[in-house]
Amino acid sequence: MAAFLLLWSAVAWGQGAYKTEPVGPLNSPDVPKALEEKLQTRGTRLVSDKGAAVSEVWLVKSAASGPSSGGSDAIYSNLTVGTLVAVIHFPAPWLDFPGCPKTAITWALTLTRISWR
Repeated sequence: MAAFLLLWSAVAWGQGAYKTEPVGPLNSPDVPKALEEKLQTRGTRLVSDKGAAVSEVWLVKSAASGPSSGGSDAIYSNLTVGTLVAVIHFPAPWLDFPGCPKTAITWALTLTRISWR
């Protein structure tokens, strides 16, 4: 989880003087209460050099675990594909990497497996 936050901040770091700050509990009509209850009560907000909120992320209180994947290099080897790990909210319209416009949105982030072979 810490690696995700570090990467998230590093990407923004290359874009200017971004910073992170704590934010209270997620309170959004777009997110079901049952999902909100699974999240930590404090999240992290990424703020641009102009003071605008870029995104906010709340990690889960605890992730459901399954059998170990057996991978010797896996840090979280007992998390299974599809496990909820966080919710991220983009409060304002933004542009993705190719420059495609995106609207304000909230996403549930789940664990997936990426094969580099």
